[in-house]
Amino acid sequence: MISRIITGFLIAPLTVPISFSIVGFLARGNFESHTFIGSFLAVGIYAYIFSLVLGIPTLLILMKMNKLQLIHFIIAGLLLSVTPCLFFYFVFGLVKINFYIQCVISTLLSVVVFWTIMELGLIERSPSRDFLLKGL
Repeated sequence: MISRIITGFLIAPLTVPISFSIVGFLARGNFESHTFIGSFLAVGIYAYIFSLVLGIPTLLILMKMNKLQLIHFIIAGLLLSVTPCLFFYFVFGLVKINFYIQCVISTLLSVVVFWTIMELGLIERSPSRDFLLKGL
C-alpha cells in the first residue's frame, strides 16, 4: 500500500497542470510551446507543494479515521481546494472566479486520480509490471 501512496503522490498532482494547460489551450485557440512549458512548470510546482503540505496530513487523518472511500476523499479535496485559492488571492491578489473554479475542479480531479491509484492498485496489477518482475 505504501508504494501505491507514493505513486499516487507522484502522479496525481500532474493532473493539475495538465488541466490548466488544456483550458489555456482551449481559451487561446493555439498552442505556444514556450507558454505551455512555463505555465506547466509554474502550476506543477504549486500543485506538488500543496499536495505534500496539505495532502499528506489529510491522508493520515483519513486513514486514522478509517475514512478511505472515494466520497471522503472528494469532500476533503473540496474543502482543501479552497486553500490554493486563498493563497493566490492573498499573496498575488488574484481575483478571477474562473481561476478559482479551475483550481477546485483540477484539485478534485487530482484527488480522484490519487484515490484510484491508492485504492485500486492499478500500478501493482499492470501486466507490464508483472512482466518486469518475472525476470527478477
